[in-house]
Amino acid sequence: MTDYAPIMLRVQDENGSEIFSQIVPYEWEIDVKELMERAFILSQSPTIPDPFVYTLQYLAASIRSVNQLLCSFALNSELVTVPTKVLDEWAPSLAKL
Repeated sequence: MTDYAPIMLRVQDENGSEIFSQIVPYEWEIDVKELMERAFILSQSPTIPDPFVYTLQYLAASIRSVNQLLCSFALNSELVTVPTKVLDEWAPSLAKL
């Protein structure tokens, strides 16, 4: 899966100020928790052994397609903002379950 771009992770506090950012190599079927863990490991250094001691909430925003919605579910996002149009497109697939 080397054709996929790496994931840019930007961590912000409740005021929107950036705490840190990290590029994590893409890996098939990675979820948000694993992504965060890898970012923290990559951010560790001798002077910053534990770069992240905060409570996390996973948000998927700017969802514009059913595919993006399904990806946010696959990443186990805790909160997803989605317009009604996308939910209406997704709803017929629920009847098939």
